[in-house]
Amino acid sequence: PKPISRSKTPTLTKKTTLPSRANLTTTTTKNKNFNKSNEERYSWLVDEKDMQGRSPNDPEYDPRTLYIPDNAWNKFTAFEKQYWEIKSKMWDCIVFFKKGKFFELYEKDAFLANNLFDWKLAGNGRANMQLAGIPEMSFEYWAAQFIELGYKVAKVDQVESMLAKEMREGTKGIVKRELECVLTSGTLTDGDMIQTDLATYCLAIKEESGNFYDINGVNSHNPVATSISNRIFGVAFIDTSTGELQMTEFVDDNECSKLDTIISQIKPKEIIIERNNLSSLANKIVKFNASPNAIYNVIKPEKEFYTFDKTYDILISNENDIFEDESKWPKVLQDYHKEGKQVGFTAFGGLLYYLNWLKLDKTLLSMGNI
Repeated sequence: PKPISRSKTPTLTKKTTLPSRANLTTTTTKNKNFNKSNEERYSWLVDEKDMQGRSPNDPEYDPRTLYIPDNAWNKFTAFEKQYWEIKSKMWDCIVFFKKGKFFELYEKDAFLANNLFDWKLAGNGRANMQLAGIPEMSFEYWAAQFIELGYKVAKVDQVESMLAKEMREGTKGIVKRELECVLTSGTLTDGDMIQTDLATYCLAIKEESGNFYDINGVNSHNPVATSISNRIFGVAFIDTSTGELQMTEFVDDNECSKLDTIISQIKPKEIIIERNNLSSLANKIVKFNASPNAIYNVIKPEKEFYTFDKTYDILISNENDIFEDESKWPKVLQDYHKEGKQVGFTAFGGLLYYLNWLKLDKTLLSMGNI
């Protein structure tokens, strides 16, 4: 890997905020000419919106996605279409795109690499995008540098060679590429990339309210019962380096004392939260006790943060293939489902979705270490 001089090693404690594409400047005449010729083609990058057309100041804005207008898709080359189909759904990730013996970053990711690590920028007519690249053997090193600063890294690999492509189709063109994995600071599995011997946790949390509990914490539908709380929390967390996953459901007091205790003990490095679910107090407790620079993933209810029923359906589906059948589930999953512990089982569902998105669900959950 290209060494980083001490003077250029980032000393950041949080992510760098990049200038917009409209304000970026380059030093070479070639790059200036490239920017000028592509200014109109990529004008939609100046005023970024999510896939639903919402701007960043919209409370429903989804930073994981990027809106690309139809007229832009119509002008893309085949390679640009392949890239932006992936990148537009992973806008908050640094996408390493395999090209031959190199991994290349494009547009915003390339500018970020130049800003942080002094990677050389190049305007490339072949790709029609600004790019910066590294040899494939350097991937793990540079991925670790981004991850250490709190970024997610998506690895897109070639699934065939150019020769195989020509043999399959009989013509020249772009080779097939697919998302291989997503790497984050809270979900690393490669021992060479893990920076500490301490356990690192990725945690999903679900809150529910409106129930009454007697002094023993037993659910009571009688509103005159002696109630101690109207908060129930479900928490599921995993150490991906070992595959050990733990889950719990508990009734908490009005100060969220138990939640405070468990989050301060775990100190998660990555957190999965259902959009608009956590109360203000619970949200403050999670943010106060999490690891510094923790990654927060706010995901959509039901569709992404799976419900009790959808979690069950996913686990028993033939396509899932994590466990052979319900009788093979780890005991805690069987118990939570049979006893109807909906909040704890739903927290596991949120974690299940995220591990699936990272392409880690089958590898880790099939261990049954829950």
